[in-house]
Amino acid sequence: MTRPLALVLGTALLSAASLRQAQAGGPPDAWFAIAVGLAIAVTLVGSGATADGWSRLSGGWPRLSGRARWLGRARSLGRAHSLGPALLVVAAAAAVADRRLVVSSRGPAPDEVLLAILVVALPVLALLRVPARLRETIAIGLTLATYALVCVALIVGKPYHVDAVIAPHRAAELLLTGHDPYRDFDFLEAAARFNIEPALVTHFADGTPVRLYDYPALSFLAVAPFVAAGVGDLRWIYLAEVLVLALVVGQRVRGPWRPLVTAAVVGNVAITRQYVLAGIDPSWMLLVVLGWLALERRRPSALAVGLAVAARQTAWFVAPFYLLEVFRRFGRREALRRAAIAGATALLVHLPFLLDAPAELVRGVLTPVLGALAPGGIGLVLLGQRGRLPVLPHDAYTLLALAAYAGAALVFLRRGSGAGGAALALAPLYLAWRSLLSYFAFVPLLALVSDPHLLRPTERHAGSDPHLPRPTERDPTSDPDLLRSSEHDPQEVRR
Repeated sequence: MTRPLALVLGTALLSAASLRQAQAGGPPDAWFAIAVGLAIAVTLVGSGATADGWSRLSGGWPRLSGRARWLGRARSLGRAHSLGPALLVVAAAAAVADRRLVVSSRGPAPDEVLLAILVVALPVLALLRVPARLRETIAIGLTLATYALVCVALIVGKPYHVDAVIAPHRAAELLLTGHDPYRDFDFLEAAARFNIEPALVTHFADGTPVRLYDYPALSFLAVAPFVAAGVGDLRWIYLAEVLVLALVVGQRVRGPWRPLVTAAVVGNVAITRQYVLAGIDPSWMLLVVLGWLALERRRPSALAVGLAVAARQTAWFVAPFYLLEVFRRFGRREALRRAAIAGATALLVHLPFLLDAPAELVRGVLTPVLGALAPGGIGLVLLGQRGRLPVLPHDAYTLLALAAYAGAALVFLRRGSGAGGAALALAPLYLAWRSLLSYFAFVPLLALVSDPHLLRPTERHAGSDPHLPRPTERDPTSDPDLLRSSEHDPQEVRR
């Protein structure tokens, strides 16, 4: 299995499981848990494979001489070179199909019209004598525009309906009126404020609802200016962050991988359902990606990871792997420096609230990690609840997840990106007492971002920190698979 195939299959499994569950309705079943588990396994196993052959499959666009006839150009459309653009069409179609399950329309909707334009435009662009990079930009732009219209329809057509989005919104409102969210926030009051059923609020195992604010402070600090400006739905901000994420990663990956990055975001229904429709804050993922992509720059990289830690608890599991990667590349001292910068950043974000209500802040932020919450999610615990496996005690799931996390860290330390990269940090959560789908939606993208061989190299003399020690990793441009995969784009090698 190749890395591209692993990412495609991982994304496809997550999307297929989400679409199937949306059509069936009701709570997730055992097949949903199995599909997500397979998606994680395929992504991790495939991350250790070669990237060879992707240029021949995705090449983006057929390269024909100026004397080529239209017949030759038409024949080239049927070759494997069109796989990259074809993935964009499939991804956009999956996004539109999922939207129709939530928000229907009597006539052709704007996203459906743009999807039809995309389907027609890709073969036409391949026939025209347009520079390959421009054709790729147009195709990716049309795909992201289709996705944006899909998400606009979801946001407009369905209001807040989960507790994950009402929490930062109400906390920002409290902050703007001079209150400390960790002291004064009440989930049941927030649910009433946004017309959410109290039963939808997260509950403890004994059935009592969680009432205190249980997210890190940046989750509401980042959106407070928008709430102050009158933004009535935070999902507009989260949609923008998802689009920025796709653009940022797409700009950093090597040429053959750009369509795949867009497809991994647009075609991943789990991302759309969790981070746009449900309104779970994706800023932690965007910040982790920025930190990982800026690995050669000490302060910006560590600051981004520190802010990610201050945004959501999911980033807490990725941050140690980031430090392990720094240790592998630059040594122990550099890892300690990054840890100090990231830790100080997260602490400074929380400092005003630590001074005002330290007990409430600590108890709230640690609730998702250490609190006796009701079991939930789509991992091992769901298989137990559906009778496919024995139901274990809470502590047994915790020990399994901790043991898997420790093992994943050791594997990552020895094999690095070949073991699945940062995605390996989230895989053990599949064994946890709570294994929500939002934990795994970005797994394929994380596996791609944390593999240096798939990214354009950053020159040490062009923005890298001059004080960093020489990396111990081999130069990605020396990878023979990489050189073969860059044949269609000579600029990638010259860089």
